[in-house]
Amino acid sequence: MTKFLVSKMTVVRLIRDGLLPARQACVGAPYVIREDDLDRPAVRRALANGRAVSPDLRQESLSFQ
Repeated sequence: MTKFLVSKMTVVRLIRDGLLPARQACVGAPYVIREDDLDRPAVRRALANGRAVSPDLRQESLSFQ
């Protein structure tokens, strides 16, 4: 089992894209994610190939000095 360290936004994107099932008691509440769902093949593929990153081409990386 390969482990990935991901940001909160990556998890939100995976949920929004329908790759990672999650529930909220109400809007703004923390997401409830089953541990087994973290190991889904679709989630692993998305993390491995970088799909979890925003596809927005306007997004840029900034270099801080």
